[in-house]
Amino acid sequence: MTTNPASEGPEGILPWSDRPEDFWDRPEGDWGDAPGSDAVLDARCHANSCYRLGSFALDIKQPGLAANWLHAAMKEDHPGAWFRTAVVVSRRGPAVFGDGAFDYIRYLVRRAADLGHGDAQQMRPLLVDQAADVPTLTTWEDPEYGPEVLAALQTG
Repeated sequence: MTTNPASEGPEGILPWSDRPEDFWDRPEGDWGDAPGSDAVLDARCHANSCYRLGSFALDIKQPGLAANWLHAAMKEDHPGAWFRTAVVVSRRGPAVFGDGAFDYIRYLVRRAADLGHGDAQQMRPLLVDQAADVPTLTTWEDPEYGPEVLAALQTG
């Protein structure tokens, strides 16, 4: 299994470069506290690239590849990567994650919320009670995958 689109040559990475930007695609690494050094900024820029690659892998329905790239972005606490990893876990479900899949989704969404992801913050009541009333989200930070995470939290 290929884990790096770049290893497939230019055709493996070019579609990623054409992917439209989204709310959490922040090449300048502006999430959380301001980067204090060039090294931190470089790490965040790298994390954002990993987030974009993971997002592209989700788009083309490659959950294993998405998990690898998003996990790399999570190391730098990229809020969008934490949130989109919940999509990977939801799609792979108990077949890969066993009986703890739902708990893992809740953990990922909780961490995304703690890091400032707005959709995840709105979903906090579902982390305690999957039947909780959640205000209707009319504006999404992640319109591509937010509804999928919401459904996963509501259905358990």
